[in-house]
Amino acid sequence: MRPLAALCLALCLAGCGASLARPAVLDEAAAASQTVASREAAQLAPLTHAEAEKLRKEAEAAQAAGDPSSAQILAEQAIAVHARAFAQARLLRSQQATDELQKPAEQAATDLQQLRAEQQLVTSELQDLELKIKVLREAPPVVASGPSRSAEREGARREAAQALLTEARLLCLSSRLVAAEGEGLKDAEAALGELARKLEDPRQAAPIDDAMRARARCLEALTLARRASASKESSGDALLAELGRASFAPVREDRGVVVTLREAFSGDKLSARGSEQLESLGRVAAAHGKFPVVLVVHNAEPGRSEALKRDARRAETLKQAMNKHRGDRVEVHLAGGTRPVADPTSKKDRERNERVEIVFVDLGG
Repeated sequence: MRPLAALCLALCLAGCGASLARPAVLDEAAAASQTVASREAAQLAPLTHAEAEKLRKEAEAAQAAGDPSSAQILAEQAIAVHARAFAQARLLRSQQATDELQKPAEQAATDLQQLRAEQQLVTSELQDLELKIKVLREAPPVVASGPSRSAEREGARREAAQALLTEARLLCLSSRLVAAEGEGLKDAEAALGELARKLEDPRQAAPIDDAMRARARCLEALTLARRASASKESSGDALLAELGRASFAPVREDRGVVVTLREAFSGDKLSARGSEQLESLGRVAAAHGKFPVVLVVHNAEPGRSEALKRDARRAETLKQAMNKHRGDRVEVHLAGGTRPVADPTSKKDRERNERVEIVFVDLGG
């Protein structure tokens, strides 16, 4: 029996050693911090360089603590921030050289043009790196939730997973409107289908971890689609300002610029206030034709088939009202009661959940 026990112990230790293997990206981050470019960035872009080094040290600490997953994510972030520091240093160096050349401008006109071209290229690289860093930071590793300890907690997890599924569907829909064949979109939508099947089976545990991953994948697909189609003409700044002047209280979030309407309906028909608001929003949508529009209908009666049928009729009414001004790139989505903004069990507050969202999908300009 003793040889057998020793063999089991050796196999366990070998498995533990494999699970804590050092990710190669940690060494890449360490190498990036020792380059000539890194030393230059420490002088010309000290704050960004310090941020990169902080992330690298946190990655090493996570590895030492036995968390290679977090170590890998932090090391990738460190590499991306180092690249941003390098770009900032190059940009500053280019600007300094430009300032020197502007004194004898007539003699150095050719060199100045070359430097400006390099500056524009570096600025573009910097914007791309900023976007990459944003994606990395908004997609942290999903930590396993573990089993539920009560029926109430399991129910709360199922509701949260359903809300995340709705958010993921809206993000993937936005991605498809930006680029119908965008990178990663097909796989993200396949994950949504699998998640929906799991949620429909009450025998399975609430797939909260899968729901978080699905949302992250759809957000990544949208980010990649925007990166591929970014245009200054599609920037949402002008749209946001125009909606603000019209007193719509717009907000900017992952999907784009969002306007929320309440009391827009009386039964299945638009209320007088709703008709006026849709008319105004339709004119804005026509003036900003590059922005796809998604009409999202929410209700305060989760799970009721009558409410869903009513939502479908309302969605058709909304689309007809918008189509008077915009005949293309207008989609509808029925969210039901999956994304409440108030406690759906509260008689006092639950009606706030009944609303319409008009989403102007930002193309990433």
